[in-house]
Amino acid sequence: MTRLRQFAFGCAVLLSGATNALAFDTSACFTPTTKISDITSALEANGWHPADRADPQVADHITWMGMPQYFAGDSGGQPLEAVLDMKRMSATGILRKKDLETAKTRILSRKTDNGIELAKVTVVSLTKQHGSIHCAFSLSAKSVDGWSDVALNTAQFTRLSSTAPSVPNAQASKDVVALNRTALSAKLGTPIPSDAIIETYLSFLTKE
Repeated sequence: MTRLRQFAFGCAVLLSGATNALAFDTSACFTPTTKISDITSALEANGWHPADRADPQVADHITWMGMPQYFAGDSGGQPLEAVLDMKRMSATGILRKKDLETAKTRILSRKTDNGIELAKVTVVSLTKQHGSIHCAFSLSAKSVDGWSDVALNTAQFTRLSSTAPSVPNAQASKDVVALNRTALSAKLGTPIPSDAIIETYLSFLTKE
């Protein structure tokens, strides 16, 4: 069992102070730009490529990218199974979404030993003075292995503390959730595509 699996399997509650030494590089998502190609080019250097949006695996990963809101307690009073169904419908809409002049999304994937990992990048520029970048990654244990071992109890997911970099004239955030694939799969009766979800957000002033 990998260190991440041991870590996620051992968690009983959401942890705001769990220590992590995350090896996965999210720096491309914290570099202010309104050109989405700048971000995708940087990710492609690490093995990411445009995803096949018709691949069912892609839809599964997009679905689970939406689940950290549930893990944060924003469930609307719905059980996990109902929220997952809603996220599946939302994923269908995301995969069909077309670019707008002010908002563009790219979905990238890369192969792993047992499937794929997924990245979703959205760049929004509503005005010439302001832009934002939202990235979401659905990752395997291999990409995120290296979190510190912590003695915890059993849980289906764990929210980890994670510090976003300081970016001048910008606001940045980073959210990391480790998933216990075995426990979640047993509860939901369906395979879980990833071991961790990472979300980043950067709101910044442009140079124009």
